[in-house]
Amino acid sequence: MKKLLTYSLSVFIVSSVIGCFFYIKIMDSGVVQKKLTTLDYCINSNEYNDVIFIGASRVQSHISPKIIDSIAGVKSYCLSINAIGIVEANMVLKKYLQNHPKPKAVFLNIDFNMFYTSGPLNNITDFLPYLNDTLIHNSLSPYKLAYRNKWAAHYVLLQKLFATTDKSKAISFSVNTAEPLSSESKLAYKGYVPRISNWSQEAEAELKNTAVVTYQQEGFDLLKNMVKICKQNSIELVLIYAPYLAQGKKNILNYNEIIGKVKDIASQNEVKYWDYSLMPICQTKKYFFNATHLNYDGSKIYSTQLALDIKNMLAKSDSLNTH
Repeated sequence: MKKLLTYSLSVFIVSSVIGCFFYIKIMDSGVVQKKLTTLDYCINSNEYNDVIFIGASRVQSHISPKIIDSIAGVKSYCLSINAIGIVEANMVLKKYLQNHPKPKAVFLNIDFNMFYTSGPLNNITDFLPYLNDTLIHNSLSPYKLAYRNKWAAHYVLLQKLFATTDKSKAISFSVNTAEPLSSESKLAYKGYVPRISNWSQEAEAELKNTAVVTYQQEGFDLLKNMVKICKQNSIELVLIYAPYLAQGKKNILNYNEIIGKVKDIASQNEVKYWDYSLMPICQTKKYFFNATHLNYDGSKIYSTQLALDIKNMLAKSDSLNTH
């Protein structure tokens, strides 16, 4: 029995040492975490923007500030973090306003799957280096155990290492495929990184899938909080729904239920809701690289229409303010 215990203890110690060494090397390699340029901008910049766009990848790859600025005559910026939900969007708004002059308008991109407040996040570990910031910590920690407890954070890092936190972002020891293509990087501007890829066989296969999306009431409460923040700061808040392939939208079985709740909040608070999933480009795969994301050509068409609508909205607002 004594020999067995000694053997077991020896195995445990050796495996722990090897595991710690392996863990440290992986942490040093930067594989598990990536820099969040949007949060860096919110924290380190204090420049003025007339318009900001907040959202996940459908802001990042869809909205071109260069087109918005040239047509609408404004200065804009995309505050986008891939795969975020309403918890992170609420935090981004508050952090931006903490360090920047308030903009004329905030455009929040609505995704049908953004209204969850618990469960694993696609990029949960990427926020860990930013938790020393009080506002960021206080905005995220009520909803995620990994943001409240140091040991839980380390556990999540290990989970991420072994690709158990989210299958859609499961990583190997090479993350080259997660980096933008060089052609995409050259077109990147003020938070905008377009998708150059066209419709693929993988995208075609995804069209066969249907889903019932999970949401929580807390998610809609956070949307109301963003409405409240903007009203308190006399900022025009506009909820936008980016182009979505019509065929793919039908596969979200509770889409109307979720978006109906968003429309109710907009109506009750006199907030604009602009639905661009009704644009003609949503009827053809030509402008998409999958059902949820526009390709580069599609993003230019969408950005142009959005810019025209922003220009018209701000012109009306300026006219009212001069009378």
